[in-house]
Amino acid sequence: EKAPQYCSRECKRKERKRLRSFETSPDEQSTSYTLPVITSPTVKIKPIVDPATAAAPPILSHPPPPPATAVSNKHPTEWTVEEVHNWVMSVNGAQASAEIFKQQEIDGQALMLLNEDHLMRTLGLKLGPAVKLQSALKALKESVGR
Repeated sequence: EKAPQYCSRECKRKERKRLRSFETSPDEQSTSYTLPVITSPTVKIKPIVDPATAAAPPILSHPPPPPATAVSNKHPTEWTVEEVHNWVMSVNGAQASAEIFKQQEIDGQALMLLNEDHLMRTLGLKLGPAVKLQSALKALKESVGR
């Protein structure tokens, strides 16, 4: 095997010294070491609970939608444009949103066919009112079994 070339005698000495530090004697090779096993204690973390709020029910991000009977005793598919307008007002209290429904002549049948895309793109509602209306519309559809 060809001996390695070094840039200087100093580099050659440093390399030999480094290699010698890795060499071990036969006695050292047969010695085995057992490292101690270190185990960490099990820590149980409990959430901090404020006693003042512990018994309180969770706060909803917005109140649940009004029942269909709060607007009309008729099935939602039979609502007039005015009844749909009143329902939209009761959901988010936004006169502007309710007026859009009135201008677009959305009655009960059309209301039950609306989706989120219609609310935002077609009707041009902002995200907040559209999400609230979509949630209320979903609950309304579920309540009437549709």
